Amino acid sequence: MATWPITQDFSINDKYYITLECAEQSYDIPNNTSIVSWKLTMGTKPNSFTGYSNYKTTINVKINNVVVYSYSASRAFNASAANSYTEVLAQGTTDPIIHQTNGAKSVTCEASVTVASGPYSPGSAAISDSLTLTTIPRASTASYPSSFEIGAAGVITITAAVNTFRHELSFLIGSASETISVAAGVGSYSWTPASTTYAGQFPTQTSRTGTMQLRTYSGSTLIGSETYTITLNIPSSWKPSAPNISLSPVYTHSWLTGKGIYVQSYTKVRVQATSTASAGTTIKSWTVSGAASMTQNATSLDKTSGVIQSSGTKTFNVTVTDARGRTASASASKSFLAYAAPAVTTLTVVRGSYVGGVWTQSDTGSDIKVTWKANCSLSSNGNVMDWSISSPVSASGTGLVTNTNQQNFKTGVGTTTAYTITVTVQDKLDNVATKSVRLATIEIPFVIDVQKPALGVGGVPQTARTLELSQNWRLKAGGGIFQYSTNDILADALNVQYGMSVFEGSGASYTGSVPGDYNAYKYGSFIVFHRSSTITEVYAIPYLSTYGVALNTYYSGTWSGWTLYMRNTSLITDDCDSGSVTISAGGHATVNITVTKTDYTPVGVVGITWSGSSWPCIAGYKLTSATNLAIYVVNPTSSSMSVTKYTASILYRANY
Repeated sequence: MATWPITQDFSINDKYYITLECAEQSYDIPNNTSIVSWKLTMGTKPNSFTGYSNYKTTINVKINNVVVYSYSASRAFNASAANSYTEVLAQGTTDPIIHQTNGAKSVTCEASVTVASGPYSPGSAAISDSLTLTTIPRASTASYPSSFEIGAAGVITITAAVNTFRHELSFLIGSASETISVAAGVGSYSWTPASTTYAGQFPTQTSRTGTMQLRTYSGSTLIGSETYTITLNIPSSWKPSAPNISLSPVYTHSWLTGKGIYVQSYTKVRVQATSTASAGTTIKSWTVSGAASMTQNATSLDKTSGVIQSSGTKTFNVTVTDARGRTASASASKSFLAYAAPAVTTLTVVRGSYVGGVWTQSDTGSDIKVTWKANCSLSSNGNVMDWSISSPVSASGTGLVTNTNQQNFKTGVGTTTAYTITVTVQDKLDNVATKSVRLATIEIPFVIDVQKPALGVGGVPQTARTLELSQNWRLKAGGGIFQYSTNDILADALNVQYGMSVFEGSGASYTGSVPGDYNAYKYGSFIVFHRSSTITEVYAIPYLSTYGVALNTYYSGTWSGWTLYMRNTSLITDDCDSGSVTISAGGHATVNITVTKTDYTPVGVVGITWSGSSWPCIAGYKLTSATNLAIYVVNPTSSSMSVTKYTASILYRANY
């Protein structure tokens, strides 16, 4: 960088020189310009030649590549040889010189003087160098938070080059914009983005970027601008309003219509809900959890659950989600009433005489009295029952209230015919219950019916070619008792010698080796009746088939563990794990029973080993609730086992 002024000697006679002075006279901040002053002088050094006269002289001066002075004519230069002499050839100022946009500027200052040839001509001299001008202050800068939030103030700090500058801040988020003026001398501005301006720019977002432009003015003149990227957020509190939930019953039976109650197994729940979305977005979807699981993509919720199967308080949790992914939740509950199908709880039939509205009980009477009671759920909500009684009573009615004692009389039914009398009830939900009881003939020790033909012990026989043992009459044989069977009892009383089997029902027989042929066990566990001291072990299978399938795969119901029944003893239950139990059979020898379990792939075989004498025993699985249970009776010999299949519903302990 040059130091002004600059001097340059002439080319022929270095006693002559020129000097160029350049300086910044002033600068204009609003216009970003400067004015440069200049002066060109010519001089001689001390003791130089006195001068020359009327030589053609050419003078040029350029500032910033612009000619500011030009001269070409004859002129003289008179100087004293004894003293130095200077003469101003030209001087002046430039027009305004425009700076760069950042305010910086350098200019080239040039001057040249040429004197025509002749005696004493100095020749020529030229000067060219740069002049750095003042950097003029330009656009201000800003600092700001990493993000702004709608409705919350954020401070923007403005750093101005000149205190007199004023500013404008312009914000653009999506298609929304605003411009704010900031007065001169104000160094910061607190900006609060308004929801009315910007919320609509966030239909599905919670955050969005935009621009902030800072424009700098000197008076009304734009000095410059700076543009920044900013982030604007939706407040975390902007979410849907809590769902307004409405629950209403949807019934699967017309009788419940209009009652407004919620009943297990008969009621669905219509869940309706509304919510208000926060500014600028919409409700998008709904989720229901708790008592039901449902979803719906809609601005409002309207869904119906499946049938609620249990009673008690059922809570429906509703969550709403807006298009931004923000959620809100609420819950509503309804109490579901318990419901059970109707049932005939008691039913008895007795014989007697019914005359003039007066009942006289008699075992030999030809009239009957049926006493019964039934119950039903929802009685406080108007649930009552229709009812009927089968022949020979043949009665019916409507509007029966739960747990009401009922008596029905029928005259002239006779004494020689047995009946199964069935009471049927049906509630308003069309569920039906029945209960039956057997009405025997009058009690007669022995009857021979030659018409059927049939024999009856204790009553009049009802089935042709049959020896019938009436209820409450028993047959005693070999020290044991066989009595009338009710409720599909397999054996009410049974005492058999080895190899003898007496059961109700019939079935196919199978003979196979034991225990290797597992087909003998494929439908269920064994039941064994025995009293032989020579047989020390029987096998029973707690599984079905050769693949170890559980019993209840084929026969529904609840299966208990092994049950062992001994004469004059209580029920003893073992779970098939290894163990030992000692049973003191009343009036007989003590019996020690050891239960062991051996796993024969693929079927687990349970062995029961005992010792003692005179021990009628039943060993097998007890099915507490099932129908058509297949049971095998096993009669072991020394080399094989005969297996006979029978069916029954419930296995009872033998009575002795």
